[in-house]
Amino acid sequence: MEKTSPIIQLRPARLRDYAAIHRIRRSAAQKLSADFGKGEWSNVSWFSTLERGLLDKTLYAIWQNGIVIGTCSLTTIPVGFYNLQRFSQPNAAAFYLRSLSIAPAFQRQNAGRSAMLAAEALAQSRRLTSLRLDTLLAPAGASDFYIRCGYAAAYDDSGLRFFEKNLKVA
Repeated sequence: MEKTSPIIQLRPARLRDYAAIHRIRRSAAQKLSADFGKGEWSNVSWFSTLERGLLDKTLYAIWQNGIVIGTCSLTTIPVGFYNLQRFSQPNAAAFYLRSLSIAPAFQRQNAGRSAMLAAEALAQSRRLTSLRLDTLLAPAGASDFYIRCGYAAAYDDSGLRFFEKNLKVA
């Protein structure tokens, strides 16, 4: 039986979402560590970036049926270590997705795919023509997931694989 995609809302995170987002990121990191052993994904020192994301409106909460089930960061500011010349359209107006995390209880239920579609729709509504991201090349990386979501690998560098999806804007 084919899974149906859940109805997902992607909204800028608010202060009241902080505790849920913190729990989701911690539980996702713990699940990756349990599944793949300790690695870069086990490091939870990046929690201080949550506050910055709340302030600069780049932290998003992923909602389903009235509860926060995931989080990500989206920005139009290129990530400093990205080599823009290695993307198919280096000068495209782009969204950069960072730190997609879905609560383990909602993983493998199309919530991640639905969150990616919501991020793409948000990018298109802002007339952005590309969505870019990176993932680890390590076993805990999500390359296969992003490929299934229609993203193309642009290049590999320093243990990361960089992806992009060029979007149509009306």
